[in-house]
Amino acid sequence: MKTAQTFVATIYCGSRVGYSETILPFDSALEWIQDHCNRVGLCVIVVHCQFFYTNGKEPGIVVTLINDPRFEATFEKIREQALNIGEHLRGLMQQHRVSVVFPDETVTLGSN
Repeated sequence: MKTAQTFVATIYCGSRVGYSETILPFDSALEWIQDHCNRVGLCVIVVHCQFFYTNGKEPGIVVTLINDPRFEATFEKIREQALNIGEHLRGLMQQHRVSVVFPDETVTLGSN
């Protein structure tokens, strides 16, 4: 048995291009995530979801990073990885904003 101190970072990314009616498929995002995990030695969880907000909704994904004992990292390294993944997904999925949630704060990447 191997353990690591618990730390979770969660990225929330929609698929609606800007404020348009265009919804992008997640294929390229999922491929990029797999390639990224292979490159850096990382384990993430990706869940398809539906975001509901005032006067709208859209499909999205939730990407969760944990401090997996197989790829144990410092909390700062996990934060850095989550922010980098969030920023990359923001560009790939043409989002104005992506949220990254940590145990102690939530960061909005992009415009307000």
